Amino acid sequence: MSENQYTIRRAKESDYSFLADAILKADLGAEGQNSSYAALFGITTEQAREAIIRMMPEEMDGCEFSPVHFLVAEFEGKPVAAVASWIEGLESVSSNVARSALVQEYYPAGAIAHVQSLMKMADEIMVHRTNGTMQIESVFVEEAHRGQGLAAKLIKAHIAKAMLQNYDVEIVQLMTYSDNKKAIHAYEKMGFGITAEKHSSDPEVLKYFPGTGMVSMEADILKLMKQ
Repeated sequence: MSENQYTIRRAKESDYSFLADAILKADLGAEGQNSSYAALFGITTEQAREAIIRMMPEEMDGCEFSPVHFLVAEFEGKPVAAVASWIEGLESVSSNVARSALVQEYYPAGAIAHVQSLMKMADEIMVHRTNGTMQIESVFVEEAHRGQGLAAKLIKAHIAKAMLQNYDVEIVQLMTYSDNKKAIHAYEKMGFGITAEKHSSDPEVLKYFPGTGMVSMEADILKLMKQ
């Protein structure tokens, strides 16, 4: 496969199912067993997937549940990679608030109560997003298409798009689980560095998250584009 065989484009309605899978699989990473989008809310992965697909027509700004924030790489007419991006706090609404509003509306009854019962654990593991930074989320490439540099190309395409829209942003930020060493190494090769790290001491953390801790990574946008 040649890099010339891939087309990068904005996500569209026919991608909803692929994007839902990308969100869930990106959360799991290479080694994770339980997606936080499902287990943390006391629902199955399929229930989470169906709910996420139903959310997408809302086009809620500022979180990964909105297709408008996704770029995809297409191969032979089918999406094979995806990355979401937004500017944190752009409309004075945090991604946590936007995400929570959609979850409360579309997840099954009892999901919010379930996650609230696990807030101590969640607070131990979650790193926080910085207002005014460009957020990279739900980085996913299908296994057969890895090694083509698609994640880096999609991230740079997001940055180029933000520059064209004249967003006043200097830092690009992402989060991943500290157990996901392959992803961390790949991001470091792109030019990202770890700026924060948190771990949970709860012995049951892996029942609800794909890893025992999370890291926040950042890069200077101009330097990243020169890599």
